[in-house]
Amino acid sequence: MSVDLADVVAGYATGHYLQDDGPGRPLTWMARELRGVVPLDNLRVSRSVARREHELGGRLVVDGDFAKVVRWCAEAPRAEGGVWLTDRVVDVYLRLHAAGLARSFELRRGDSLLAAEFAVTFGRVAFAESATHTISGSGNVCSQLTLLWLRANGFKLYDIQRLSPYMERFGAVAIPRHEYEVRLRDAMTPGGRRCPPALELA
Repeated sequence: MSVDLADVVAGYATGHYLQDDGPGRPLTWMARELRGVVPLDNLRVSRSVARREHELGGRLVVDGDFAKVVRWCAEAPRAEGGVWLTDRVVDVYLRLHAAGLARSFELRRGDSLLAAEFAVTFGRVAFAESATHTISGSGNVCSQLTLLWLRANGFKLYDIQRLSPYMERFGAVAIPRHEYEVRLRDAMTPGGRRCPPALELA
């Protein structure tokens, strides 16, 4: 049975994220007591990542090929094992993108895709879902350019679910659920601007 997108939006708006517990079982919603976020007003720009960006010579493309990015992330091996981007979850993200509620952020060099990530986006909040890369350091560059793009386009909060050293360099913090819900309500107010397809950040 197809998931109603209105229910999906309501789930995100109340601080939950999707999980697939396997065939024959409905998709479920999860919420963490400690939530990792990047407050974009306090975004830190890493000089070492900026140097790597210069070395790679890539560019950020937004929504160049959303479906390809999601499937690439689904196929990428995970250190913890298992698969969370199942066909059912992928279908939800593709439908969200078609409705203008999800975006891909792609680090490209010519025709090559060096790194990419995608997020659910509405209001002034972006919910990071998955990311992958091919070349050392390209994932960091893609993340930094994505965060800069989001800030420049009026977003206030980047939800990463759980805190990691990888994201702490950009100013990520872990906050208790009640504080997260307050920040989420504020960031869900109108203000984030939609981008045209395949917008490039020079």
